[in-house]
Amino acid sequence: MDKDVYKCDLSSDYLLALNNILKRTRRKTASKEELARELNMPLSEIEIPCSYLVEYGYAFPDDSDRFEIYDFGTETVEEYQKIHAGIARYLKDTLKIDALEACRNAAAFRNLMQDETVEDILQYVEERHLPKLDEEDITIIYPALHAYISETRYDLLDPIYLLIEGSEHPQSETFTVQDFMNMCNMSPDRRQIAEKHLKKAQEQGLIEINKYGSMSLTSEGCAKCMEYVKKQLCLVKFFEYTLNYDDDDESAGQSAWACKYRITDAAFTAVEEYLKKNGIDIGEY
Repeated sequence: MDKDVYKCDLSSDYLLALNNILKRTRRKTASKEELARELNMPLSEIEIPCSYLVEYGYAFPDDSDRFEIYDFGTETVEEYQKIHAGIARYLKDTLKIDALEACRNAAAFRNLMQDETVEDILQYVEERHLPKLDEEDITIIYPALHAYISETRYDLLDPIYLLIEGSEHPQSETFTVQDFMNMCNMSPDRRQIAEKHLKKAQEQGLIEINKYGSMSLTSEGCAKCMEYVKKQLCLVKFFEYTLNYDDDDESAGQSAWACKYRITDAAFTAVEEYLKKNGIDIGEY
């Protein structure tokens, strides 16, 4: 469970959003205002996506501050769309969900899966000659990924849960915010961000922190942990079974860690049905 959601690279979403605008309008350039609307972001926050586009060499502003995709960006768009389509076809084939639901989850998973898992999924699609999807050229943007993580920080419950579960006396030992920081190996700049999100989790009733810095999960926080532990285990088994991983392969676990926060309810229900149909037990949790 050590994949870091903080490190999620959203540059592909920004590039695909820009490409969507250009494809739809049949123009060569798009304004920051258009990009903000496409990403469903306030204009005040659009400088970060724009800086990513420039930093990665995908697109550059002209004299009017309108963005155009350069050759490297065009090549990257094609690669991202291939990955998106491959994941969607894999999910549709294994989970028997409709194409739009498959595309929706593929967009959510694309930035979160391990490279090894993505490569194995594309191999799965190629080996089985899976048919293309009519909707696979639809790029579904999930710019709310960072907003979702920032707002809920459910992923912060993982290390707290692991602290408690890893203790010899979980009911009697005291865990502090510093214990959490140490476990997450937080750098000084990220520590401030983490403390902010811990406060948000406290406000949402997921954790309790006393004036001495001691922390614990609330009953609601425990329930959330159990929900995501179940999703983690189910996704691990699903990836292992469909992609022929052995128990020692870490790709399934690493991909499942982050994807459990983004899978839709419909797709996860299909995962549970798939495991049940194939007699796959996820074990105790």
